[in-house]
Amino acid sequence: MEDLFSPLAQKQGLDFRALEGPQLPMSVTSDPLRLTQILKNILNNAFKFTEKGSVTFRVRSTSPGEMAELEIESDVPWVVFSVSDTGTGMNPKTLERIFNAFNQGDGSIGRRHGGSGLGLSISRKLSSLLGGVIRVESLEGKGSTFRLFLPVQPDNEILEEQNNMVSSDLSKRDMPHGDQTDLILVNNQNKDLASARKKAPDANEEMTTTLDLTG
Repeated sequence: MEDLFSPLAQKQGLDFRALEGPQLPMSVTSDPLRLTQILKNILNNAFKFTEKGSVTFRVRSTSPGEMAELEIESDVPWVVFSVSDTGTGMNPKTLERIFNAFNQGDGSIGRRHGGSGLGLSISRKLSSLLGGVIRVESLEGKGSTFRLFLPVQPDNEILEEQNNMVSSDLSKRDMPHGDQTDLILVNNQNKDLASARKKAPDANEEMTTTLDLTG
């Protein structure tokens, strides 16, 4: 993600950092195409509405307090991907409808920056397909933080139910799909391990996809 968005950050004169928390699990079993689209949508949105300051991408383990706040009971750990910016931010009224299709928050800003306004709506639906949830906090004039919470191992029954509920709202064009695979999180803590695994693949290696968090 850092390599992908660093050129855009330099062009806009913004500080962009990709950070990871301690004790991050080595892998998350998920659909890499859908997960990547969600993260790209949120990051693109952050850069679009940030004219000065910074955009920060983080991934870390979800805390017990966050699990309680989300009212989630799970037998497996969860991770959270977050994107924070120092952009325009949103007022409470805008925040209520930000995930509606064709909504870009403030109309004048949306007209200036362009776009369809579908990215966040699609991202929320894709997060449901992955068994996760998206939350957002924002202050007008201060910036926003979007958080994507995902289980490291999704519940197949929940995934099937979510797919049945959401797929009718998304066209095939809007809903990228790949197999549920072991998504290796390559970070500073496990880069050597992931590198060794690439050099000596086992019989299940074709079922893994790598998401590089280090750039």
